Amino acid sequence: MGKIGLKAKDLGEWKIIDIIRKNTKTSTKDHLTDDCAVIDFKGVYLLATSDMGFEKSDFPPFATPEQVGKIFISMTLSDIAAMGGKPIGVLTALGIPEDMEKNYIERLVKSFDKNARKFGAEIVGGDVNDSEIFTICGSAIGYCEKDKCLLRSGAKIGDYIGVVDYVGDYVAAYNAFDKNLELDSASKRYLLRKLLEAEPQIEIGIEFAESKSVNSCIDLNDGLERGLKEIAIASKKDLLVYEDKIPISKSAKKVAEKLRCSYSDMSLGFSGDLNLLVTFPKKYLKKLSDIVTSYGKDFFVIGEVIGNGNNVYISKNNKKEILKKSSYEHYKTKQLYSDPKWKNMEI
Repeated sequence: MGKIGLKAKDLGEWKIIDIIRKNTKTSTKDHLTDDCAVIDFKGVYLLATSDMGFEKSDFPPFATPEQVGKIFISMTLSDIAAMGGKPIGVLTALGIPEDMEKNYIERLVKSFDKNARKFGAEIVGGDVNDSEIFTICGSAIGYCEKDKCLLRSGAKIGDYIGVVDYVGDYVAAYNAFDKNLELDSASKRYLLRKLLEAEPQIEIGIEFAESKSVNSCIDLNDGLERGLKEIAIASKKDLLVYEDKIPISKSAKKVAEKLRCSYSDMSLGFSGDLNLLVTFPKKYLKKLSDIVTSYGKDFFVIGEVIGNGNNVYISKNNKKEILKKSSYEHYKTKQLYSDPKWKNMEI
């Protein structure tokens, strides 16, 4: 009897990605380590990225077709934002169950079109197939000037680590509704918006790139812990984040208190937040803060790049320790919206 090999469920999402990186060859810049593929094309860098969404892991069952469309376009274009790029087009491939109503499909596609155009792109193609589970696969195309491309690999010793706006709102919102927590109406409304209406920080990313003040950048769609780790690996640098500097909203704090978990636990884990995380020379703090505040958001310094390596540390009560893995990982974490209670939830 032959030896039984590891299965996808044993590997998990990140080890599968490592397998892809090790077993493919391309001439693209920083091969498979960034939010987008970076392709040298007629004097500019062409940016290309792909994303996938499933009804059981990405879209709350109570979301309208308009909200599902916005969620998907936003998470797909967020990769372009993380590169400082300008979106051009989006392709959407749909796996549609046979009993999905025509009205739902029409509203979904109109939402794709509306939200792509909002950020300067168009729906330029795609595919349709039958599927037992509602699935959306998308690819986004954008571009950036060669000297204004934000990568994960540029962090330098002495850099500050900064993040745009509060982190952890998506995980707080998920837990608030998943566990039916008792919260005031204002907090519920705030968290519901964060669950359904997050937007890619396209304009901020472009201004970051044009300012030439950012050394590395990533979006936080996979969570703050994973974003920090990806920059550390790509840049071959050790990062230190201060627990008490991680920005968390009042509403997310209320959820953390209800769950009796730390604020950092709420903000570091799996995420649908589309915030940009950057490292940058300390002298550019005011410049970057001014860019962010001009869009009605806040900019927070949460740590610094402390040396060569590929580790992420967190400082808690003046004690430094390795930051533990807490991000969402396909195959290793339950599908967020798989519990039947979500389908019957009244919002």
